[in-house]
Amino acid sequence: MKLYDMSRPRNIGKWGMMRMVYLRDFRQDIFTELVRRGELQNHLRVIDTQATERMETLMAQGMKHRGITEDLKRRDQMEWVRQMNNLQNAAEENIKHELIYC
Repeated sequence: MKLYDMSRPRNIGKWGMMRMVYLRDFRQDIFTELVRRGELQNHLRVIDTQATERMETLMAQGMKHRGITEDLKRRDQMEWVRQMNNLQNAAEENIKHELIYC
């Protein structure tokens, strides 16, 4: 009998899935303890929520700091896309470091 069915995570989103895979593969002690206590799903939902909120905050702050505006989007769409992609990648790396892989 399996204690935890990996094929059926419940509403944990992208960040929660990343955290689960990290714990399962690299922090088996924490993963096992969360499963044993029945707290894994809640932990993953909390991490997913925190990461999503952090992403929104980092994106808004980065757009303001870098001057990425709707005017830029109208004037030069390719530049706007480039800057938004760079900002998104930087924000995701920050979240991975702060919340997922710790």
